[in-house]
Amino acid sequence: MPGQSPRHAEDQFAPILDAFDRTQPIDTFGDTLAFQVGLYFLDQGFYWECHEVMEPLWIAAPDHSAEKVFFQLVIQIANACLKKRMARDKAHDRLCTISTGLADALVRRGVHMVYGVHVRQLLQYIT
Repeated sequence: MPGQSPRHAEDQFAPILDAFDRTQPIDTFGDTLAFQVGLYFLDQGFYWECHEVMEPLWIAAPDHSAEKVFFQLVIQIANACLKKRMARDKAHDRLCTISTGLADALVRRGVHMVYGVHVRQLLQYIT
């Protein structure tokens, strides 16, 4: 946990991140090891690790795309969960509000699912 446990080795996620080709088509990002492992980390409670492996996908996604908003949503949810674990209630609440706003923005665009993941179901992690 940040600030409470030793920092991982700098190359801890290299095998996962090195497998991601930032130039591949956006519609294939859901097939990447980074995406699959990121969701696994989120589901298993490894929130900081989820953020670490999802961030390159977010950076590589085209600006203003639904995918970029989706990756931001996953990262913010992971961050909110981490803040809750750290008993940082104000930060948790702020990130929950941001996450809900991102999910709402996707739904308003008619995007209910990205890479097989239901946008609204992601909010289960913060409710």
